Amino acid sequence: FDQAYRAEDHTKGRGWELEVAGALTPRWQVQAGYTHFKNRDSSGDILDTTQPVQQFKLYTAYEPALVPGLSLGASVRWQDDTAADPLYASGNRTFDKVDSHVVLGMHADYALNRNLSLALALNNVLDEEYRVSTYTHSYGAPRNATVTLRAKF
Repeated sequence: FDQAYRAEDHTKGRGWELEVAGALTPRWQVQAGYTHFKNRDSSGDILDTTQPVQQFKLYTAYEPALVPGLSLGASVRWQDDTAADPLYASGNRTFDKVDSHVVLGMHADYALNRNLSLALALNNVLDEEYRVSTYTHSYGAPRNATVTLRAKF
């Protein structure tokens, strides 16, 4: 696979990230993050359109007092739309653009004892159909679930 890159003079990559994590109560944890990033050329045009300009992530977990050892959680991930590099664009909007999308996840963990725990994770709960790249027709995983049994020795 041959691929060449050309250096571009006077480009600027600017962005910032914000992440906050903490406990709202002793039993409720929250983590949130936001990213904003752009690469621009000397005329101000965005260079890398394959990267989302904005991304947001939120995760929370709660341990109900009524069921010791149980943890329930959810996550939300959103990203801005992306587009193929104009040099490689096919002219087909379906192929050249990845629309913004939201993916929701949920999980439950239960400590059976000090050494054994059971977890259930539901991924892409809303069964969002989204492409992961403008270069391929690869799609994100559909709704799925995993069950995990963990043992500590």
